[in-house]
Amino acid sequence: MSKIICSTCGTVLKAEYKFCVVCGNDTKGKTKPTTEITTRKQETFFCPMCKHENPVNEIICSNCGENFGEDYWKI
Repeated sequence: MSKIICSTCGTVLKAEYKFCVVCGNDTKGKTKPTTEITTRKQETFFCPMCKHENPVNEIICSNCGENFGEDYWKI
């Protein structure tokens, strides 16, 4: 699986992500490829807007840019 690094915050992302899941940066043409990176399986959830699978600790959908800030998780 190909990985990239966000040019704004340095987060390692899947190459197909359109937005950084940490800072929200538009990743198209603004990232650099990484060498092989070892990742561990993490818990995920699906964005209610686009149904894309995201890690539970991310605040921005990597596909559509939906913001899951602190208020998003309050019931």
